[in-house]
Amino acid sequence: MRVWLGGWAPAAIVAAAVCTPVVGGISPVADVRPRADVLERLRAAGGRHVVIVRYRRTHDTGDEWVYNAADIDTAPVVWAREMDPTSNRELVDYFRGRKAWLLEPDISPPRLSPYDPANLPDPPFRFVKLGTPEITVLRLTGELRQKILSRTGGTARSCDLWNYAFTEATGVEAPDPALGCFPRGNRSRELPFEAWFGWLMTQR
Repeated sequence: MRVWLGGWAPAAIVAAAVCTPVVGGISPVADVRPRADVLERLRAAGGRHVVIVRYRRTHDTGDEWVYNAADIDTAPVVWAREMDPTSNRELVDYFRGRKAWLLEPDISPPRLSPYDPANLPDPPFRFVKLGTPEITVLRLTGELRQKILSRTGGTARSCDLWNYAFTEATGVEAPDPALGCFPRGNRSRELPFEAWFGWLMTQR
């Protein structure tokens, strides 16, 4: 797979989306026919495609849809996991020239629709530690600070409202505020931005 684009970040994003290891392997009881049906439909349509797979929280981890041919760049269909909005856009840009699709395998029957990068992931991409290099929107903490401050004006608010602003700005799920965010067990108490962001920096 060729993923070099003149910088390491796009390469890392592509690798994270299309080469994520299958946890525990593919379940021996997983029904592979629905994926095969989607693949055949796309091959019959002709052209080249990239399929972004949106799993529900309750998805069976043994029922993996995202696996690819050894030479991804020449494959007619590339499969990728949905990530945060910024990473999704970079993924689609890397595979420009391909038709981008959103696949929801946990709907019966699985739903395939044109991918719209303006739509946020649903559910949001799970939180990972700030500074994680593969997640563009979280990699540069200084830029993230400014993005949230510009949306909120920096006025004090509760942990839940700060977390809402974080998800709205990033498309990434915020950590559970019960993990030490609100002081003295008072969930409605307002916190200054720096206190909340300092807590956010400690979360993984």
